[in-house]
Amino acid sequence: MKDYVSRFRKKIKTIRLEKIGSSKEFVDEALQKEFIENLDLKNPSKCILEMRERLWSAYLSKEKETIYPCIREAFLSQNKPEFLKTVETQIKNILKTCDNDSKTAYEIMIQATAIISAEAYQEIYEVSKSFTQARRSRAGQEFQNIIEILMRLYGFDYDNQAKIGKGRFNDILGLKMVDGIFPGIDSFNFSKQNCCILTLKTSLRERWQEVVDEKQRCNIPSIYLLTLDSSLTDGMLNQMHEHNILLVTLKTVKNRFQSISHIHSYEEFFLEILPERQKWWKKFDSS
Repeated sequence: MKDYVSRFRKKIKTIRLEKIGSSKEFVDEALQKEFIENLDLKNPSKCILEMRERLWSAYLSKEKETIYPCIREAFLSQNKPEFLKTVETQIKNILKTCDNDSKTAYEIMIQATAIISAEAYQEIYEVSKSFTQARRSRAGQEFQNIIEILMRLYGFDYDNQAKIGKGRFNDILGLKMVDGIFPGIDSFNFSKQNCCILTLKTSLRERWQEVVDEKQRCNIPSIYLLTLDSSLTDGMLNQMHEHNILLVTLKTVKNRFQSISHIHSYEEFFLEILPERQKWWKKFDSS
């Protein structure tokens, strides 16, 4: 049974990848040149939300196209003689008990689908679970792609795991939780304090505390935690401050915490912090 479920999961994942593509391919297709050119770069928070909304809408459309072959695969998995005989018998019984006035073709189809679904419940559950997990995974990957796009639009050098390779990225920085670094991984050895080390989390939950543990282990001066989460607590913010974790969030969230210096809006991050760091690196490169 385990082998069968494992094979079915791989089949669903293959179908999903064929229909939707990798996260990078999907983002490139959804956020085309004309859309990107119309972003208001004076408002990074707005840019992020607009790209997220565009991607979500495009993903739902792709997901709808993908669910059909996956459910069909679940039904085909029940193509066994004993099952087909059972379904045939039950459908014949349905047809016997109805006439033209009492049952529509649609109602008969619903009953037949329900019969097959009841037999294929394990496979349908696996399809549902696969799609749910894919949504969560892609949310994080697409957020990383959005930040990479903004870095490019603002003209900042930036290395991330996709560009460098996760293994080399971790070997050089010694940080598993890091998603990107400004201006680049080679600059890290020259001046850690003038690099911006980024970790990205759409939702903070409990996992952000892993950033605290890793930062302490690797002895880096600070780390920028970019998020879309609005459910911030005083305890969470105090702990971040103690460990010099600089939170970057949407402007609407930052406005709730105006007096807290270690919380930055995306406007501050892209329009003030990174330009100042970039000036330092330009002086360093020209010296």
